[in-house]
Amino acid sequence: MSTYPSSFSSTPAEEMYDVFISGAGPVGLFLAYQLERMGHSVYCCDTKPGPTDQSRSTTLSARTLEVLALNGLAAPFCRASVTVRGYRSVYKGQTVGIFNVVDGESTAFPSQSGISQSKVEEILTDAVESKIHWRTELVDYYCMPPIGQEEKESIVVCTVRPLQDDLPTRTIKARYLVGADGTHSFVRKHYRDISKNEEWNFDGYSIGTRFVLCDAKLGGRDADRAFNNMDNLHLHKEGKDYLRVILNQEFYFRTADRTKTHGIMSVKPPSIEELNTQIRRRLAPLDIFITETRWLTVFRINQRKADGFRRGQIFLVGDSSHCFSPVYGLGLNNGFQDAHNLAWKLSLVLKAYASDPEELLNSFSVEREDAAASTMDVIGKLTEIGMQKQNFLMAALGRFWIAVFTSIGWFNYGFTKWIMQSSPLVVQTLRSKLIPSGHFMPNTAVLRRRVIADRIVRKTLHEILADNGPTSKYVALWVSTRPSSHEPHPWTPMFWTRITRWRHAVRPLVVESTWHVCSFDTRPHYALNSAEDDDDAFWMEDSLVYPDALTNRIGLGNYIKEKNPPAALVVIRPDNYIAYSVLVRSPTDLDGAFAKLATFVK
Repeated sequence: MSTYPSSFSSTPAEEMYDVFISGAGPVGLFLAYQLERMGHSVYCCDTKPGPTDQSRSTTLSARTLEVLALNGLAAPFCRASVTVRGYRSVYKGQTVGIFNVVDGESTAFPSQSGISQSKVEEILTDAVESKIHWRTELVDYYCMPPIGQEEKESIVVCTVRPLQDDLPTRTIKARYLVGADGTHSFVRKHYRDISKNEEWNFDGYSIGTRFVLCDAKLGGRDADRAFNNMDNLHLHKEGKDYLRVILNQEFYFRTADRTKTHGIMSVKPPSIEELNTQIRRRLAPLDIFITETRWLTVFRINQRKADGFRRGQIFLVGDSSHCFSPVYGLGLNNGFQDAHNLAWKLSLVLKAYASDPEELLNSFSVEREDAAASTMDVIGKLTEIGMQKQNFLMAALGRFWIAVFTSIGWFNYGFTKWIMQSSPLVVQTLRSKLIPSGHFMPNTAVLRRRVIADRIVRKTLHEILADNGPTSKYVALWVSTRPSSHEPHPWTPMFWTRITRWRHAVRPLVVESTWHVCSFDTRPHYALNSAEDDDDAFWMEDSLVYPDALTNRIGLGNYIKEKNPPAALVVIRPDNYIAYSVLVRSPTDLDGAFAKLATFVK
């Protein structure tokens, strides 16, 4: 493992940061990357000497890749990964059923991606510009209330200790503390509110079953059948001869022990000969066996969730807030989305742009707890059913139902979409047919930039949104597309004038039909005196008939045949989820839309 220098020798005795992140695994590093790109100071530490050299978590979901793309990171992850094109169940060498990946209708990344955690951490470490304080341990923290009239808010006072060279402890102050320090989180365990006699619990249960995890080179007559890019074995980019192998050592059982046992165990793993005995028994009549291991360990699973992901100025993300079965690789992906949800909310509050800071920060726990709980329930049940001891009849029925469910199109589609994490964050019912709040804004067909400089620029909506990288700005998407038989929408200039008030926290985008734009060498007349970079605010849609046209993605296509088609204002959160959407038929509707915006940002 390569090591990275600690920066203790060059730091002052006391420092102040916006955010202290305990833990420099994938989730902590991704959070640090976003926050620093949003303009905030971050102190991130970990007891490790550098990025891990172990494969550990190996799957990125479609939703995680969309999130990485919006943050300008998809390219290095895609280059370093291999495609996982489905989920196969096999019995005695024969396929029982396959869950196929969802096509590009609902995601720009219609597959899962296999990549080792060591590569994930390497990419993120290179992306983070500020120093990561390796070999550094958080040993204490407390919240200090404001002192005097100049200080308006409490701060978190952290004590860190270097793990080498007998260097002294340091005091680090921060507005917020985030625990990204795993299932045995010091941040969570150390928390105690004496005034409320409250601790931070990690509720759930322990599974006693031991699992062997290894990256192995395979041999045997049927070894080539493992290289199928299906989730029965995950490929590694570092030498395609190595594959991910997971073997449960006992049938599923829960333990009465309340001790948190999730993670790698300090026990001697089985030998290759012992593993091959199990593999031959389970895969027969296939002839596949391990010839060499690159990494081999034993681990246990817990199903646990913290009772809340926020306590005042302290937050939990990733495994520190939830842990569950590694089936389908959703633990790491949930952690990435925790970080994506939290970063922009902290940024808006730190910049004093949030209308209601407490409500915004509380929404992190509300939204991510619900996502973690639903994932934990489903994955926990699947793990129990799949690994519990069964008699011959029950096992046969299980295979029968797998075959049935995988052959039903809508069930196959729905389950795989859930695994790929393409479902809404929150589902709400609207009276209109516009895209509802809580849905992830899907990608679109290409749009054409209105202002032509030296070439015609075409981009999808996600590419436009990703232009600025990580951001804490909302997007006010004004879509006034309509058939060519109608005049341009009359309320577009009013939208542009009114949105000026929120430009510090909101990025406006205007999309019109190409046939309503008469000149391509300049912005519209009502925006001639706006900022220079506003050339990128005006876009055109060439067709309203394609299913992935922006007009149809947001639901406005349901109204374009009306006698006087309305416009739509869709407000997109910085994490690409819909905040709200409004049909605009009159200035009164626009007034109501902006009144709603004022409840989000000052």
